[in-house]
Formats: sequence, C-alpha cells, structure tokens
Amino acid sequence: TLFRSDIYYCERSKNGSLGEVKNAGSEINTFGDEVFPFISKENVLIFSSDGRNGFGGLDLYTATKNGDKWGNITNMLKPFNDTKDDFGYVIDPTNPNRGFMSSTRLGVGNNDAIFSVDILSTDEPKVEEPVVEKPVETPVESPIETPIETPVVIP
Repeated sequence: TLFRSDIYYCERSKNGSLGEVKNAGSEINTFGDEVFPFISKENVLIFSSDGRNGFGGLDLYTATKNGDKWGNITNMLKPFNDTKDDFGYVIDPTNPNRGFMSSTRLGVGNNDAIFSVDILSTDEPKVEEPVVEKPVETPVESPIETPIETPVVIP
C-alpha cells in the first residue's frame, strides 16, 4: 500500500489465467482513500477517491491505461458527484447508458443508497467544477432504515 486505501489490479490473459497483482501507482492512488474500482468494456477505470480536489467526500473519477501507466484522471462532475460520498458506479454491460451507483447524498447521516443511472443524452452536459473546500456536515437525528432508490438522470 502506498497510502491509506489503494487500488490494485491484475490482467487476465485470453486463456483466463490471472497475472501478477500490481498497485495502480501514484497516478491513481493518493494520500487518501481510493476505493470501489470498476473497469468498463472500453477499459476505462471508474473509481472513487477522497484524496483529490472534488465536491466533497468520495467523488467518482475515470482513468485510462496507456502501457503500464494510468492517466487522464477525470472527475465525473455533477450529477455523478456532489458534496456527499459518491462511489461504486457500475455500468450495465448490455447498455453503457445505464448503470448503478451508491451515495450518501440523501442527507440522512452516512447511510448509503443505491441509485439507478440512465444517461438520456450523449450531448455535452452543463459542467460544474468541484470546489476545493469540503463542507462541514451536520448530523441528522433519525436516519432512514431502508435506502430509497432514486434514479440519477443525466440531461
């Protein structure tokens, strides 16, 4: 481990055998936590980090691999990220415009909720850049016991 929680990976050969486990390196891993990795069919790494300038808490990022190095690390911006923890984004293997993600954005303490994601348009979305400062969170007295499933709609 280079830092707190790092992402590791290994490559799978055509015959199904797995290669050596490797740390994704300092291009991906920061002083913070890098967690919940997912590789899309297009070989894009999607992961969450709280060690980069973001909206607050864990934010979702993408990265691509060139040779042995990861690079082109990009914050997925809003509506994927907000001031709460956003993590665990997975893409439907049969439809890249659908998927699921987890978040604490419902404002009910630190309870996680699973959101379905439907990307309705491939037009460039209105981009809102993350802020550098992390907001102070106020605890909520009565958390919801059961997560609420709410779709995240990309205009």
